[in-house]
Amino acid sequence: MADESDLRRKIKKVFGVDLKWVEPNVRNTVGAGIPDCEIKIGKTNIPIELKYWKMTKKGLDCKMRPAQIRYHVMGSRDGKKSAILFASDVIGSAGEFYMCLVPNSKCPKYPYKLHAKDFRLVGFLCDDNKAVKQNIISTLLDREFWE
Repeated sequence: MADESDLRRKIKKVFGVDLKWVEPNVRNTVGAGIPDCEIKIGKTNIPIELKYWKMTKKGLDCKMRPAQIRYHVMGSRDGKKSAILFASDVIGSAGEFYMCLVPNSKCPKYPYKLHAKDFRLVGFLCDDNKAVKQNIISTLLDREFWE
């Protein structure tokens, strides 16, 4: 069983020094809605919220605190970029957990309100770190991802 802590450890291994932690751990919140970390891409830091969302028979259970939703929605309205990197289990799989990115413009406002077209698969928790890093960077640099 994976959780947000597993995702944090994976991202820390993948990005190393190119990652700036804003929230030091899963249970410690710095400020209302502030993302967990920032990933440095070139000269830009992109705020990233890390989530573990469970797959249910209804769909993906996208739980976020109202302040987190507000951060991403307001940023999108102001033309700022931020994203949600989530891990989730694959129904019927033997412990496979995929990782996906959601741009702030597609931030789910309610549980189960995220559609497949709203996010992009960037890898699995068990994947090679180099491949995951390249997939995340190329996704964050892709203009179509932000539209």
